[in-house]
Amino acid sequence: MQRFAGLRGFSALSLLVFLFGLPLSAQQFTADFASRTSPSAKPIPPGIIAAQLGFLTGLGSLNQLKQDGYAELRTNAQLPNIFLTSSIPDWTQIDPTINLLKSAGIKTLIVMTFTPGWLQPNPNPCPSSTQPYRAPPTDVNQWAQLTASFVAHMDQTFPGWVTDYEIWNEPDVQNGLCAADNSDATRLSTYMTLYAAAAPAMRAQALADHAQIRIGGPVSGGGGLNWITTLVGSASTANYVDFVSYHKYMGYITLLQQGMTWDGAGGTPSLMALEQSANGGFAQSFKAVSSVVRGGLQPNAASTPILITEYNDDAAFLTPSLLDCCRNSPVYSPLFNSIAVADFLNTVYAGAQNVPAKLIYFSASTSAGQFCLLGVIDPLMDCSTVGGALQP
Repeated sequence: MQRFAGLRGFSALSLLVFLFGLPLSAQQFTADFASRTSPSAKPIPPGIIAAQLGFLTGLGSLNQLKQDGYAELRTNAQLPNIFLTSSIPDWTQIDPTINLLKSAGIKTLIVMTFTPGWLQPNPNPCPSSTQPYRAPPTDVNQWAQLTASFVAHMDQTFPGWVTDYEIWNEPDVQNGLCAADNSDATRLSTYMTLYAAAAPAMRAQALADHAQIRIGGPVSGGGGLNWITTLVGSASTANYVDFVSYHKYMGYITLLQQGMTWDGAGGTPSLMALEQSANGGFAQSFKAVSSVVRGGLQPNAASTPILITEYNDDAAFLTPSLLDCCRNSPVYSPLFNSIAVADFLNTVYAGAQNVPAKLIYFSASTSAGQFCLLGVIDPLMDCSTVGGALQP
């Protein structure tokens, strides 16, 4: 595979002539976005394409992703396991994962989320179908000290390798952050309290370690702009927002039950139309988020990075994934992702101040085989990890 670090010297025509003059097997290239230096351009950030680590294990698989250009994978901090007791943290719950990623040359965005058992409320507000660690801590300041301890450990054990942190995961939905009254207002208020406690503690710890980290949120999964508006517009949190992050899916189980197809054949929901919709499509949602972020109180509001830290066609954990028309289809998955990336990038020509800083595909691999970048190629295309070698 050829790397063209100086593509600025090519015209579009000369590049096409060059490529079509090569044998088919050699017509692959990568663009080195990191060498872009034009002050007037809207640069594509290096490492924009990333993924959720999920349950992918093994250096060989990670090396495949690294070879394909994945320089960062998002993973969970494992706070309930590390701080299983309130006395001695068990860093073996996270260090092997970071060591493995580092061996592959892959950095990680850490999701600082969930509550250890001894900090969970009693009675626990989470419904029986939701893990109890998704409840908010009874003492937010004590939870914030756990996040600061995590930063201190990363700075000491993996200096300069772990620099990006999200606070919580999808707090805007009941199975993300359990609220006793199951109300959006309670979840939002609780999240703001968590962020206002944890972000300053994490920032102070990094400064004490002479390290630089970035902290962001609200990691929303439902797409509500009010969560982002509140985070960047509140004095208690805005100064600690280094980036804004959210998740974007086209739907959930209902969408698949309605028989979603790529093109809407037979009156079914069309994934292509949903992705490009002017009311909730990928580009439209990013432009709306961009407008809110630009008007926030956080430092450098006009250039605050916006990360889509999970995306896919739908968020349903259904097996086999053949029930999804497109997610693991060798025909429609590449098409969906190509259009998604192009639409995200083109938002800079329609009002967005910058292109997304990250597009994090969900996911590299899941435990039950519903989502993957690597899996066993079989008739079901169900992301299996048994019975053969993992392939892209």
